[in-house]
Amino acid sequence: MTKALTKCKKCKRKFRPKAKGRRPLYCSDSCRQRAYERRRIEKEIAQRIPMRLLGGDMEGIKTRDGVRKAIVDVLRELGLIARPPDQPKRGPKLRVIQDDED
Repeated sequence: MTKALTKCKKCKRKFRPKAKGRRPLYCSDSCRQRAYERRRIEKEIAQRIPMRLLGGDMEGIKTRDGVRKAIVDVLRELGLIARPPDQPKRGPKLRVIQDDED
């Protein structure tokens, strides 16, 4: 008993599969290899897209923060925004421990 014609998933050509075994998806080893390579490349691209989007978001944040800082600096120079009060620098909280070995 012969099997009906099957369409290759890669090249879309019709072919007659062998009488025994499960029905093949591809007409040749070449089509099967090309399909594998395509799936692998698509997977790599899908993994890179979030990283590219994240990189773009980070650049946008840096740019936006830089613009905000420049605007605030200009407004302070013009006297429209008060300068923040100078806060005294605080040293680290250290404690002196004395050794009582008398």
